[in-house]
Amino acid sequence: MKIGIIGAIEAEISLYLDKLENRKDTEFIKRTFHEGTFFGKEVVIVAAGMGKVNAAAGAMALINNYNADFIIVSGVAGGMEKSLHIGDTVIADKVCYHDLDSFVFEDHPKVSGGYFAPDEKISELLCETPETHTGKVVKGTMVTGDVFIEQEGREDIINRFAPMCTDMETAAIAHICNLCDVPFAAVRSMSDTEEESGHGAFETNCKKASESSYLTVENMFTKM
Repeated sequence: MKIGIIGAIEAEISLYLDKLENRKDTEFIKRTFHEGTFFGKEVVIVAAGMGKVNAAAGAMALINNYNADFIIVSGVAGGMEKSLHIGDTVIADKVCYHDLDSFVFEDHPKVSGGYFAPDEKISELLCETPETHTGKVVKGTMVTGDVFIEQEGREDIINRFAPMCTDMETAAIAHICNLCDVPFAAVRSMSDTEEESGHGAFETNCKKASESSYLTVENMFTKM
């Protein structure tokens, strides 16, 4: 099995690249795709760019051009659940858009309630990560939209979806995986929260949150 690992920015994939063996880099769709072995497993890794379109393009390339059989979303997110703190990690149990009407999924394609379902087995394995300096690991809903959430719109999203966290890519990747019948899992660690919000918090905490996400995935690879 070849596993695709996708982040949005270089900070989210840099720790993976540090451990990548037999590395081969190729350029496609103005992105660099990194192939090799990670803890003995064949992988292909990409920082696809921020936002839904970049994420979807990256996921499709991983599947169609680099033959990924499974996709793992790894990176950072904004905490929506009040109990989450910087560095805490969420494993998705369902994923949806917060900026797209659910009627879109009534026929093309039909998706129950507009939610995409991650692979249960891998998601449970990801949840087995011990709580260390990286913070707690919990399971819950992730929502995606093409906007960075600070305070405006936060309560509306919470009332509509009760999500653990929000980001700008996961649902688009899940959407592509659904269309291609490729299983996926999503791991997001908190770079900002309601108490510590905004682009400044993201910049300050991105490295720590990326490390939390990476360590969760690394632990899973050692158990596969």
